[in-house]
Formats: sequence, C-alpha cells, structure tokens
Amino acid sequence: MKPSKCGRPKKTVLDSLKTLVWYEYVSEQVFLYCMKRNIQLTDNELKNFRAGNKRLDIFFDLEGSNSWYKYSLAKISPTLESLELVDHKISGASIYFQHPIWNFLKDVPRGSLDVNQFYSRLNHKTREILEKEEVTCKFDFSYTDTNDYQKFENLLEFYSCILYQYYKAKFEMNNTEAEKCYFYFSRNTNHIIDEFGATGYFFLKILKLHLKLPSNALTHQFSIESNLNNQNLLKNMLTASKKFSKRYEKLEKDINDFQLDGAQYKNDHLYIVIENVETLNK
Repeated sequence: MKPSKCGRPKKTVLDSLKTLVWYEYVSEQVFLYCMKRNIQLTDNELKNFRAGNKRLDIFFDLEGSNSWYKYSLAKISPTLESLELVDHKISGASIYFQHPIWNFLKDVPRGSLDVNQFYSRLNHKTREILEKEEVTCKFDFSYTDTNDYQKFENLLEFYSCILYQYYKAKFEMNNTEAEKCYFYFSRNTNHIIDEFGATGYFFLKILKLHLKLPSNALTHQFSIESNLNNQNLLKNMLTASKKFSKRYEKLEKDINDFQLDGAQYKNDHLYIVIENVETLNK
C-alpha cells in the first residue's frame, strides 16, 4: 500500500477531513478487532478507544512505513489501492473517504439539478428512508429525540440527508421546511463528535457554512461552539486540539482559508469564556 504522491492540486480542508474521518473509522475498527480477540492493547489505545499508528502499520502489513502516522495528520491521502486493501480487512471502510458528501460540500449547489444528482448518489437505504418520510426533520418542528441517525448505514449518510432536505426546501422556496432542517441539524451536532472526536468539530463547521437560517425564521441562530459547550463537549475539543496540535492547527488554518460562496466560518466568541486551554488537562 503506497501513499499518494506529490504533484496534485493543493489540498483543501475537505481533502484533509475525508482522510481523517476515514483514518478515525479504521483506527476504531482495528481497536475493536483487537478487543474481541483479547489482543493486548496499550494504555494509550485503551484510553483513546483507537488502535495506535504502529499497530495499524502492522495490521495492514506496512510495518516500519509510518504510513498511518502520515494518515493521522492528513499529510497523505489513501490511493485507490490503499482503500481496497483496507476494505479487504475492514469491510466498507472506503465509503468514509469516497462518500459523495465530500464533493457536495465543496460548493453551494446552484439549483435543483445539483441537489438531485447528490440525492442519486446516496445509499439506496437513505433514499428509501427519504421516500418513506421516516426522517424527523421532514415533518416535526419540535422533535428532540436524536436517534434518527441510527436508521442510516453511516453518519455521513445521515448528515447528507439533512443537507439534501435543506437544499431541496431552499430551491422550492419553502422557508418553513428549510428552517425545520436547520433546527433539526442544531439538535444533531453531537453524533459526529461522538464518532470522530475533534475531527467531527471541523466537519460541523463546514456543514454550518451550508445550512443557514432563513431571514424570516422563527427560531434563533445557533453556533457549533455554543452547542458543544451546552453538551459539555467544547472543553474536550479544546483539549484534543492542544494534545494533537500537529493535526488540528493545520485543520484550523485550512478551514480559515476555506470559502463557500465567499463566506468563511467564524468561531463563536464562546471560546473567550472557556478556561485557559493550558489548564484543561490538569
């Protein structure tokens, strides 16, 4: 399994994110594989609920290559050959890197044709759920049970569903439905954090650039930071950002450089009231 070579177009934050989301999923699955077989794990692996990079190199017959260390920092992205080899041991892992949501998030769709093309690329099960109107954001404005994500084959399908519903409503000029999707998204920001940790925080920032509250909305704007703080997750994100600075400082820079239709993500000032990052690990 060889890492992808240089000479390609400059990577954006989305290129880094899809590598890291894939990496996190594979690392967790290898960890669970070892747990089920009573393979001895390090204290650090048990603490993080993830297989370490050296273990991943060995697991995928890449001992001494440091490939998985490079993946963990998104310094390289997996090739098609790499994805296939990983899929051979961790079935279906490649969808986290190849999911259609990554291309969709690059730009604002210009009309219903773009949205319908995105819909056609979603998982058959997802399309079936949408057609049967089983997803809460389609019909219940005040619903707060956050278990809908479990109906989907993976979390990227779940958030794709929200994106699709939002843009479908927007291009139908149905502000009420668009507002429902925005409200629904605000109640479902924790799942990606639960699954992918601080990497999920940056994924949410990109989604928030897409999902905007209609100007005549009845509900209020929310911020990713305030949501995470209310769920006692913001400190964890700051701690992870400090602990894995090589990864998250670059992601922060990349997301600050990322523009969607001229708009950039702005961090909520709630950071100001959080205690100094240096004290978080004490």
